[in-house]
Amino acid sequence: MTQDKKSFIIHLDSLDVLDELSLEQKGELIDAMRDYHKGRDLKLSGLMKAIFIPFKNQFVRDDSKYGIICERNRINGSKGGRPKKPKEPNGLIANQDLPKKADNENDSDSKKEDDNKKDSDKSPRAIDILKKEKQSELNVLWMQNKNQIPDSKKLIESFNAKMELEVAQGKMTFDANELMPRFKGYVIQWGANTKESKARFDKTPEPDSWESGKLPRRN
Repeated sequence: MTQDKKSFIIHLDSLDVLDELSLEQKGELIDAMRDYHKGRDLKLSGLMKAIFIPFKNQFVRDDSKYGIICERNRINGSKGGRPKKPKEPNGLIANQDLPKKADNENDSDSKKEDDNKKDSDKSPRAIDILKKEKQSELNVLWMQNKNQIPDSKKLIESFNAKMELEVAQGKMTFDANELMPRFKGYVIQWGANTKESKARFDKTPEPDSWESGKLPRRN
């Protein structure tokens, strides 16, 4: 943890777990984030300790990257900072200094390295593991059920959050052979629920029809 930081990053996809927590547990998690970054002792229950682990790991990675950037800036500062702007040429060869490129090239290389590390720093989610190891089965499952699932993004986010909670509770591990049957069942149940909801909606009477009780029935 870097003490002189004034802020910290929370990745949006890591907040999906909030959907599975009570209001009290959500408050406990936010308090833990604050206490961690202020260097205080964490006061977490058994389950919340497990849920906080992925957040803590991400904070450690972010602090490490922040420290590297600060050190690089310190070194560049000791060299005099950015290269001075080259003098305007006035026709004399002695006056036409070439701008230095060394620091800029190093900064560019460092930026590329940081960009390349972003994806590797991010912990894989349940669906990422399935895409890597069970892509063919996913394709078949999708072809069989795509008509029943209008919002696949919402389904995947819900599945990821549920699996992360169960892993935190020690009920399962992020193993593709465990995740695949769970995802199949989740997709089928999601499609059934969507179909049932649509059927109930289709049966809802129009607001000004006799079925709604607002107009008299015709004999």
